[in-house]
Parts: sequence; C-alpha cells; structure tokens
Amino acid sequence: MHKVSRSLSGTEAAKHFASRALGCLRNFASVFNIEVAGVNVGVDPTPEPGLAESGDIQHDLPDLFGQIGRAAQAANKGCF
Repeated sequence: MHKVSRSLSGTEAAKHFASRALGCLRNFASVFNIEVAGVNVGVDPTPEPGLAESGDIQHDLPDLFGQIGRAAQAANKGCF
C-alpha cells in the first residue's frame, strides 16, 4: 500500500490524494505496536484527522483503500 501510494504521488493530479493515503496508512499502522523484551516497535503517526484512526480494522481498512483508490482515479491509473 505504501509503494502504490508513493508511486501515485508523482502524478500532479493525484498528489493531494496520495498524500492523504500515506497519512491514512500512518494512522492505520500506528495501531500496531509490538513489544519484545521491553522494546516497543511501532509507527509514530503524523495524524491525518478522520482517516483510519479508530483502531477498528473493519472501519479503518476501507478508509485506507478508499484514499488509495481516489489517488489512482485522479492519476488515471487503475482498473475502473
């Protein structure tokens, strides 16, 4: 998802949507923190308000894919 969002960010028409998709991915990934032997590994989010921030995968995953889809549509890439 990160690779797709980054590739779309190079298209001028899709930059805004790709940026929001990357913020959404940060929010989504920030929920998953792993602690091993007292060391915590996770993502420090730069919040994208209102996107994939609930911690509930059934709500956050559609937000994430929706943002990536909007970026792909703006860049005229995808299979719609």
